[in-house]
Amino acid sequence: MPSLGQIIIEQTTPAGEDVEPDDVTRAEQGIEKSNRTRLY
Repeated sequence: MPSLGQIIIEQTTPAGEDVEPDDVTRAEQGIEKSNRTRLY
C-alpha cells in the first residue's frame, strides 16, 4: 500500500511526468512534522 505522501504527490503531479522520490520524501517529512506539531 502506498504511503500518504506518495498518494498526494502522485495525485498532484501533472500527467505524463514521473514522481520523484525526493518529492515523496519531502511530503512524508511534512506530514510527520505536521502530525507532531498540530493539534487535531
